[in-house]
Amino acid sequence: MQYSSEAASNGGIKYTLSGQLSAQHHPIFRVLLKELEAATFSHCTLNLAQLEFIDSGGLGMLLLANDMCKKRGSILVLQGATGNVLKILTLSQFQKIMTMID
Repeated sequence: MQYSSEAASNGGIKYTLSGQLSAQHHPIFRVLLKELEAATFSHCTLNLAQLEFIDSGGLGMLLLANDMCKKRGSILVLQGATGNVLKILTLSQFQKIMTMID
């Protein structure tokens, strides 16, 4: 997994994830979570358009990010998921847990 971040409109922050998101990428995702914890934002968007693969470990990491945002009084938005990533998120009913947009 690789990621990059940028300021988003309306006081938000946007992370773009690429490659694969699985349990073995937990150390990298923890760095992202530490950055997120230190940042000031009203909402966080995770752009998943370049993510090629996600497994149950990756789903768990998204839930950790969502919990962190909720504790801060902000929302987490998943954006741009396609292919098998979108299929896994949909089958796992993530659209009921957090906001998902195209």
